[in-house]
Amino acid sequence: MRYLQRDPDGKVIGHYAHPHDYAQEAVADDHPEILAWHAKRVADKAAYMARKADLSPEKLLARIAELEAKLKARGNG
Repeated sequence: MRYLQRDPDGKVIGHYAHPHDYAQEAVADDHPEILAWHAKRVADKAAYMARKADLSPEKLLARIAELEAKLKARGNG
């Protein structure tokens, strides 16, 4: 059994093993909204990790070098 927390629009924003003042709606562990919530969390984390990898110092320096090379090739550098 899980207890859902919803935002004012009714969207699930959390679920818990025990009821809380902000999570009283009891549903089964495999409730479709819990599965969708979990799938979104996994997808959001994967997207965050991809964005974070793109901001690594190595990638940023490589991008700077690439842009500098393009400017130089155009006669601007």
